[in-house]
Amino acid sequence: MWAGAAAVAMTSGMFSGLLGGGGAIDVRGETVCPRPADVADALDRIMGARSDDAPPNVAVVFGGGATIRLRFQRTADGSTEERALPVGLSCAERATSAAVILAAWEARFDSTAGTPPVIARLPRLDETGDVTELAMGGGGGVLLSVTSLGAAAGFVADFALTRPGSPVGVSGSLFLVDSRLVTQTPGSVVWRRFGFATDARWRLTSEWLWIEGRGGLALTAIHAANLYADVYWLDAGVMTGIRAGLTTRPSLWIQASGAYWPRPVALFGRFGTGFVVADAPTLPHFELLVAMGVAFGRGR
Repeated sequence: MWAGAAAVAMTSGMFSGLLGGGGAIDVRGETVCPRPADVADALDRIMGARSDDAPPNVAVVFGGGATIRLRFQRTADGSTEERALPVGLSCAERATSAAVILAAWEARFDSTAGTPPVIARLPRLDETGDVTELAMGGGGGVLLSVTSLGAAAGFVADFALTRPGSPVGVSGSLFLVDSRLVTQTPGSVVWRRFGFATDARWRLTSEWLWIEGRGGLALTAIHAANLYADVYWLDAGVMTGIRAGLTTRPSLWIQASGAYWPRPVALFGRFGTGFVVADAPTLPHFELLVAMGVAFGRGR
């Protein structure tokens, strides 16, 4: 995984000096993230202006969706290089990463370059040219829980793990929903839910936005209290939802999720047989969660 735009460990002047008398690079393609023009601009910032008369080498940015690739062809002998670009970066960072790759390829093919340029470590690739490293991101936000027993606010902190170039990832979340009051003869109970959820996700990315579907399992604890006692117990369920956000860093996102808690729980019965009454409410099986927040890192 790229270390972001800051991963370029060499100035434009150093690259330009190492590349000496090589030809310029003509960047072509029809992709939108990154746009070929943005790659060319980033390449100019890294390599500097080229004033020689050698025929330009050709770079093509192609592909779509989760798979964007970069191909470089040297005009002098027709030799080529090709590899995939990461998906987990913003469009500007992808353009910078593509420019770093092209500058390194240009230096390697340039017979006038005495030593290869020193650049940040490039991502490991498998034999197909796909990135094999994993990237992690994290973040947090606020949420609103809505059930048949009322609504309550809360917060969520999460992390995500993904492989650049793949729309698939996994994530985990810690969440806490504030207390809700349930009144029923012979008294009232305050209860809240908190716990951990893990899920798999599938993401689609455009130039400015991404959207992903999520589904997984949740393990939670429920705390209930009245005038006589505090009790805790565990409860498990399934969660599924959709999250959408900006491709900027950090990334602002919104999410809507549904949770199903299959276990029937008689809330008042947890305080002893003296509190078991006819038609006493059970905890809702279904819960709607709406959240918004911010995500950081490359695997967000």
